[in-house]
Amino acid sequence: MLWLWKGIADYMNSSKAQYLFGCGTIKTANPREAALLYKYFLDDKRIVPEFLCPPTVAFTMPELDLWIQKFKNPLTEAETEEASKLVPPLLRTYLKVGCYIGGEPAWDEEFQCIDFLTILNKEALNKSLWKKYKLDSDSSTDS
Repeated sequence: MLWLWKGIADYMNSSKAQYLFGCGTIKTANPREAALLYKYFLDDKRIVPEFLCPPTVAFTMPELDLWIQKFKNPLTEAETEEASKLVPPLLRTYLKVGCYIGGEPAWDEEFQCIDFLTILNKEALNKSLWKKYKLDSDSSTDS
């Protein structure tokens, strides 16, 4: 994994990219689960105003807003645990290296899944790599 993330950091450096955008796909057609995950990311401060990018109307999940309203208060311990189990390993890894989520998920009707926009700030990746792998902090920030 070190070489994968180091390669991503090198790519970002060579292209002079500050941010890397991706997609966290979750195989669910259940609007309750989608809203639960959205609230989970909100409570975890993974959704921040400067990175909001809501899906267009064509990709808005039916009934999602109704379920989001039901999760207005902080999630219970049981709901947090349920949401945590829904996060697939790849998205969990993105979150561990500091990714933010761009807001509500986009609904992919054809594949019956939801997609969360993931946003990685190069500085968050550098700090995460340095902390986890004890890298020289300058080695992944050189341009």
